[in-house]
Amino acid sequence: MLRSVYLKSLRDMRGGVLGWGGGLGVLALVFSYAWSLAYPDAASRAQLAAQIHGGLSVAQAIYGPATNVDSLGGFIEWRLLGMAPILLGLYFILSATGLTRGAEESTTIEVVAATPRGRTRLMLEQAAALGTAALVTTSLMAALTAAASTVAAEPSLAPRRIALTYANLTAATLLFAALGLLTAQFFTRRRSAALAATGLMAGAYLSNTVPLAVPGLHEVRYFSPLRLYTESTPLANGHMDWLAFAAMIVIATALAATALYAAGQRDLFDTVHRQREATDASDPLAVYSRAAPAPAQLFLRNAVGRGLRDSFGAILAWSAGLGGLAALLTSLAPRMRQALLEQSGGPLFKQLEKAGLLSERGILSALLFSFLPPLLAAFAVTLAAGWAADELNQRLELELSAPVARWRVFIQRLMASAVALSAVAAVIAVVIGATVEVAGEGIPLSAVGAAMWTLAVLVIAVAALSFAVASWRPAAVTAVAGTFLAASYLAQLVIPLFDLPSWAGYTTIFGLYGSPLADGVTYWRVGVLAGAALVLAAAGAARFQARDIAK
Repeated sequence: MLRSVYLKSLRDMRGGVLGWGGGLGVLALVFSYAWSLAYPDAASRAQLAAQIHGGLSVAQAIYGPATNVDSLGGFIEWRLLGMAPILLGLYFILSATGLTRGAEESTTIEVVAATPRGRTRLMLEQAAALGTAALVTTSLMAALTAAASTVAAEPSLAPRRIALTYANLTAATLLFAALGLLTAQFFTRRRSAALAATGLMAGAYLSNTVPLAVPGLHEVRYFSPLRLYTESTPLANGHMDWLAFAAMIVIATALAATALYAAGQRDLFDTVHRQREATDASDPLAVYSRAAPAPAQLFLRNAVGRGLRDSFGAILAWSAGLGGLAALLTSLAPRMRQALLEQSGGPLFKQLEKAGLLSERGILSALLFSFLPPLLAAFAVTLAAGWAADELNQRLELELSAPVARWRVFIQRLMASAVALSAVAAVIAVVIGATVEVAGEGIPLSAVGAAMWTLAVLVIAVAALSFAVASWRPAAVTAVAGTFLAASYLAQLVIPLFDLPSWAGYTTIFGLYGSPLADGVTYWRVGVLAGAALVLAAAGAARFQARDIAK
């Protein structure tokens, strides 16, 4: 698959396409089985629908609008496919910025760009590969979703409804892939381009879902392109809003066309900007008079400082995003608890009562800390991937030529990532504590602090694993560490469904974390996570010391 840029781009994405498509498809089967167990009869399903549109309407701020959730198709469409656009959008933003700006950072595009093939055609083939990959990913999800009715022992889902559902999801995914292509034209670093596109995507998602729980903000939804996605509900009731679907295709096409035009206007390794004023080359003093002062180069004394400097923008972005999510869910927790108490006979109430999660601490633990650990762990993986990219892009050669042991450089960069992760966790802890105090919730701040420092240990262990992978195979960090996190998260969902012994939960990294906000800190679990981090760090340092650079 190396005969064209199109085929080469598809080849590079094959692992992600299979992983994301297969993983989300399997998740549809898991949610279907869980739905059949939790809501086995018509009465319990009707009560679920009443709760989601009544007292538990705050759940729509997370998963989006709910339609016919008393049916299998409606539940899958709400519980999984409501968040699927941003899950797939994240992958395709990373792929789009990697195919374009990432290829320029690694200088792998130079030879291809030097051929008679035009820059516009080059990017057109990359965009076509993204579109094909999106179609294959959603088709794989559709094939697995078709088996959901068998897993849940329900009547078969209509093939037409499944096809329309995933066509709608493909359009939303292409919109964010095109956004990634566009932001890559305005930033010199892939990481910055991906952060900008991800931030815009998160804003689009929250502006579509939060107004569902805060009616006063209802008009805000009209500014979100994801509202067009949620206008269609084919899996729930067969409704397909073709005008909204066409509007998503038009927006995605416009973004991609703008990116194609911008790519043709800029120089390779440069960004889109206004044409600079020409300088008279005959006057050498004019060059110096117009030159801007060199920026201050801070934090360059060791790898810790350099790592913190390089990740400063990411720290701010993740702190703002996760802090905002924490504030939102913390403020909604009392309303959810009150709604559950008012409908004490519901299946969800019984499940939370059995798990001991009906207190304010328990509700917040179930609501917030089911999202924070995997999201912050994903940030840990991106930090290690950034370090690996620096090696692959030959940015470490000069640094490693200094008379400093290579294993020390490795440990210092891992320490920088640990500080970055701890800083984000500290910001989130402050936001949760402030929200608890303002809302007057009866949750001890000491419990919030304990839950967050335990979370910091968890994500530092994930960072150590990711850096250990980087010391072995730099190009495989995202694939290996991402697969490990996805498998751990999926296992954490599946284990309770099959009533496996409690010790089975300890075999996953999220099971070791547990729910310290609700149950308190279990120090032996923290010790296992910290010990694993130390062992992985030592193994990674030893491997990095012995391995040839960029191999």
